[in-house]
Amino acid sequence: MGIYQKRYVPLTTDAGFKAVFADRANKPLLIRLLNNLLPEGVIVKDIVEYCDREQCQDTILSKKTVLDLICRGDDGSQFIVEVQNRPYLQLGQGEDYVDLHPVYVVSILNHKLRHHDERQWDKDCVVSHYEFMEIRTKEVAPMTISITFAELARFAKTLDECSSEQDYLFYWFINGGNADVIPDAIKNRAFVSQLAGACEYAALTKEHRLRFEANMINELDILYGKRQEFKNGREEGFAAGMVEGEIKGEAKGIRKMALAMKNAGMQFRQISEMTGLSELEVAEL
Repeated sequence: MGIYQKRYVPLTTDAGFKAVFADRANKPLLIRLLNNLLPEGVIVKDIVEYCDREQCQDTILSKKTVLDLICRGDDGSQFIVEVQNRPYLQLGQGEDYVDLHPVYVVSILNHKLRHHDERQWDKDCVVSHYEFMEIRTKEVAPMTISITFAELARFAKTLDECSSEQDYLFYWFINGGNADVIPDAIKNRAFVSQLAGACEYAALTKEHRLRFEANMINELDILYGKRQEFKNGREEGFAAGMVEGEIKGEAKGIRKMALAMKNAGMQFRQISEMTGLSELEVAEL
């Protein structure tokens, strides 16, 4: 047995999300997740390449940016999936928009975004989609970079109130990490039921359990400074170096991402909201 004490890994953590969705054996679940969250008309048929943060080197998408999952579809589209509070972008290269493969950033948030009209956002309006717009002409660029936010903090439905696949998906994201069994209502939903089964800690391979535990320890040290989800612990020096490196690297990655947004013409206010940097810090990049 490992040191994790709950039955299911929590999908709202980096470690839990990667343990399930970065596992190539769970590719059908990743495809179904993307098709639940991406803009209307965008359909993922197959994932042909994975590149998680341990495999990326010296780029804005490197380990230092603490991305959860990067993958590529069979049509060349790139998908960046993140469960932290900040999305990360990579601008494509090419002479014209038509030469670029789309990049889709999917950010699953544990908080609420601030919207101009909050009356339009409630427990039934959780997912939002953004595209780049040229500031002077208000021209929306052809599908090159698309950002999708799933604001889990807005989802307040009980299990009895869930009706769609997306409802049950969000319910499991929020509650699965503390579940003892898979609810009957979810068992009747093939995709979410398969996802819940894939989250079972005991069903992970030894390699995946060890990786999940190491990632979880690092994540808890960074976020909370303690390891309340684990018993017995590990040597103090194990996480200390990782924490310092992750924090410094993440800050550098955020600034690189903000600079890319600035160069793409996004408003300083939007960049500030998405990255956590002040508008003055953005202006000085």
